[in-house]
Amino acid sequence: MSEKNKNQYPIPQAILDEFKDLSDGYKGFVEYIETKNGIDIYGYHFEEEVTIGFPRIYGYKDGQIVFFDHNGDYLGILSGI
Repeated sequence: MSEKNKNQYPIPQAILDEFKDLSDGYKGFVEYIETKNGIDIYGYHFEEEVTIGFPRIYGYKDGQIVFFDHNGDYLGILSGI
């Protein structure tokens, strides 16, 4: 686990890595949103107004990244993380 968000919820390094392109280019931070069906859900909180397309969310369960589409529908697990 690495950084923590404003609520002091530990953010897994694999999740931080998925949002690296956003954190490198925009002011903001990765935040824990909720746990659903045993999957911890994370998103990127932009500190400024941006227009970049659909928001991205990722899940994390048992050391693996869980992918969702822009509607929040489950897409699958990235193996090997």
